[in-house]
Amino acid sequence: SSGESRLFNLTPTGTVASNVLCDVRYGKPCFSSAGQKIAFCSQGSSLIGGIGGNKNIFVYNYLQATNQLITMNYSTLQSGNGDSYCPQFSPDGRWLAFLSCATNLVTNSHSRAMADLFVCDMSMSNTVEFDRLWATNAVFSPCSLYLFFNTMPIADENAIYRYKLS
Repeated sequence: SSGESRLFNLTPTGTVASNVLCDVRYGKPCFSSAGQKIAFCSQGSSLIGGIGGNKNIFVYNYLQATNQLITMNYSTLQSGNGDSYCPQFSPDGRWLAFLSCATNLVTNSHSRAMADLFVCDMSMSNTVEFDRLWATNAVFSPCSLYLFFNTMPIADENAIYRYKLS
C-alpha cells in the first residue's frame, strides 16, 4: 500500500541478510518494468540457504516474497565461482543482463581476466554468455528484442554489437 516500506533482503527464515551491496561499482539495484521484481548484487550467504561467498546476482519477487539466485553454477545449485554485478532488466522484464567473472555459469565458458556479459532469460531461467570478449555497456532496445553492447578496445577495435534475443 502507499507509504509502506518493505525489506527485500530477508533470509528464508525472515531475518535480515547482510552484505547486500548498493555500491555503484557493482551496479544499482534495478526493477523489472512491472515493478514486481528487483535485481541486486549481494555477497551475503544467507539470502538462499547458505549460497554465497562471491558477489552474486539475485532477483527478489515481491509477489512471492522470494529471492532467486541468477548467477548459479550450471552443474550444481551453488553460486558461480567469480563475482557478478551490474544487473539490468530488459524493458519487458523477460531478460536480465549482468557482468560476471565466473567461469561456471554456462557450459563451455572460457576463463577470463575481466568480466564478460551474460543475459538470463527469466521466463526459462536460462543464461547465455556472449562470445565477444570483454563485452560492456549493455543496453536493451525499447521493445526488448535486441541487446546492444560494445567491447573493450583490443587491437584498436572498439565495436558496437547488436544481439537479437529470441
